[in-house]
Amino acid sequence: MMTSLTSLDLGSNEFNGSLPENLPACRNLRNVNLARNPFHGQVPESFKDFHSLFYLSLINCRLVNLSSTLQILQHCKNLTTLVLQYNFRGEMFPDHPGLHFEKLKVLNVAICELTGPMPSWLSKSTNLQVLDLSWNRLVEAIPNWIGGFTNLFYLDLSRNSFTGEIPKSLTRLQSLSSRDISFDEQSLVFPFFFRRNEFAKRLLNNQSAEFLPTVKLSQNNLSGPIWEEFGNLKKLHVFDLSANKLSGSIPTTLSKMKSLEVLDLSNNRISGSIPESLNNLTSLSKFSVANNNLSGRIPSDLFQVFSGLSFEGNHLCGDGFPQCPLETLDNKRSRTSDSDFVLDFSYGVALGFGLSLVIVVLLTCSAFDLQGK
Repeated sequence: MMTSLTSLDLGSNEFNGSLPENLPACRNLRNVNLARNPFHGQVPESFKDFHSLFYLSLINCRLVNLSSTLQILQHCKNLTTLVLQYNFRGEMFPDHPGLHFEKLKVLNVAICELTGPMPSWLSKSTNLQVLDLSWNRLVEAIPNWIGGFTNLFYLDLSRNSFTGEIPKSLTRLQSLSSRDISFDEQSLVFPFFFRRNEFAKRLLNNQSAEFLPTVKLSQNNLSGPIWEEFGNLKKLHVFDLSANKLSGSIPTTLSKMKSLEVLDLSNNRISGSIPESLNNLTSLSKFSVANNNLSGRIPSDLFQVFSGLSFEGNHLCGDGFPQCPLETLDNKRSRTSDSDFVLDFSYGVALGFGLSLVIVVLLTCSAFDLQGK
């Protein structure tokens, strides 16, 4: 056994059978990538002794029994990055109170069609920086404790069936509001990660092509307002709330999110107007408010940068859009009022001049009469 081995990358091969049970015997092995191999079965019990393990990627290995997998891997005391996507199809996301991943910074259990609510044991993984549970079937409300992670800067809960309001605690994520994110640290915990950010090639401030600061809650059944306090997340780059049932107006405070490169509020029930202050988001490379109940004029700067597709399905007006009937009527009323004022003023001046002329004539005639006498 190669006792000095520290990294093992066997991803994207044709290995089959069960996962190798003897890997924990490599006492210095820290990084293991077995992704995209047609294994089957479960994570072996021997992994309980894999104390050197730092990074583990088992993407699309046809694994089953997520409950057993988590029970075993929690014994890996140094485990920092755990990537399990494309496995455990249709299983329940286990919520065993005893589960605890003390040092876990990255957890990806995406695209597994998992059912059930978000498990409460996750709240104890206080070092989480990246959490991706997207493309599952998770239900109920997003728990309020999700905003309590001091270091969390990448959250993807999209394409689930979460209901209720967006937890207001998300507006207080410290790594997205007041703390500096260490991109050097990211490169250490993501040696061969799972998928690129879908907007990475287009983004302007591309400090980390894989993990820009992100909150994605799209394609759920979330309702209620978009909290004004989201404006506190000044370090957020990707903010996607599309395809929910959100209502209310677009907060003007979103203009304080100066780092935003993606803002997608499309396919909701948002009403009111688009705040002019959003013109201040000069780093935006993707923006959409399509298919809502918005009305009024499109802010000119936004319209110049983004196509009409970003605004369609509303009652908006502006260059390139039909005139808003209400705006046309208001303008006509305004112009009518102005014309009436000018006309009334003209009549007043003419009448005053005529009366003055009559008085002068009468006075003159009176003077002549007196002189004649």
